Amino acid sequence: IDKACMVLHSLIRGGKWEEWKLSTRLIIDAYHYINHRVTDYVCRKWCNPAPMDGSAPNLVISTTRPDGSTEHRCAFNSQAAEQLNAWISGHQPILKRMTVPNFLWYVLVLLFLHARVVEQRTAKRDQRASAMGDGG
Repeated sequence: IDKACMVLHSLIRGGKWEEWKLSTRLIIDAYHYINHRVTDYVCRKWCNPAPMDGSAPNLVISTTRPDGSTEHRCAFNSQAAEQLNAWISGHQPILKRMTVPNFLWYVLVLLFLHARVVEQRTAKRDQRASAMGDGG
């Protein structure tokens, strides 16, 4: 979340961070992380989307290049997650009035239908690209 640093600092001020850090990782989008203050050590340590210190191995993929060197990259597409969150936020007026079971059902169906639309759009794009590659 974009506000992860503020949530983190709030937990620290409230004396709750020691309890929360055992089970919680407050990660911000890689794009936003670049703009966070270098002087904010706490944010840079605990909100890093791709820590290279081994503290979150599920967030970083390491691969060996043909020349033998190691390449590290983010394991998750946080930009896609940002876009999906922005899209879902358009449904907030409806969602915030729902009971938990209705909310969960609505979001499940919403994501299912959205995935179908994205798959259809991708298939059409691939068909057009294929047709253009065939000389059409």
